Amino acid sequence: DLWFQPTNPHPLDLFEARLYLEFGLTKAAFERATAADIAAMRTAMAGMRAAQEAREFFDAVLNFHAVVTAAAHIPVLEGMHQLITTSIKAVLSRVMFVQNHEPLVARSLDVHDDIVAAIAVHDQAAFVDAINRHDIDLANRFRSGLGLEPSNSAIAMSDAPGAAEKLAAAGIIIMLAVLLLMNSFAIWLRNRYEQKW
Repeated sequence: DLWFQPTNPHPLDLFEARLYLEFGLTKAAFERATAADIAAMRTAMAGMRAAQEAREFFDAVLNFHAVVTAAAHIPVLEGMHQLITTSIKAVLSRVMFVQNHEPLVARSLDVHDDIVAAIAVHDQAAFVDAINRHDIDLANRFRSGLGLEPSNSAIAMSDAPGAAEKLAAAGIIIMLAVLLLMNSFAIWLRNRYEQKW
């Protein structure tokens, strides 16, 4: 159970942006991961398994996804992922396990293990299955938080018609937003520190 400070953009929008970005980056990691990347993923999984407290587990999950993102070897998108993750952490006020959380944690560990295993052996079918299960679980957590019924459809399905186009459009929008933010910050810095002659 996650509690957030009220912000704009809404924390669920940050999570959705993270999900779409990770969807594409995980596919790139499947294609580009090195042996060192896979070892780092396994180390991150060990951190998830060792987590005892809710906040510790949440941070371990974010760390795992950061490792997978790095395995994609696309520095610009990795930077965007870090920006979104930092934004999520900044507005997070409390993390608690829900009652009877153990089966949910076990399922999360299994799905993440399956993703790493599929990347390690380069098994496309197992990878697609694991990603779809991951996304369905995450989508249902979103739906639950909004008081909606669970569904068997993920927010992003790898075999859905137009999924690549939607992912590309989301990535472009995120990149434009980051570019606008960076340019605004640069203008602010220039105006603040510019010396008048």
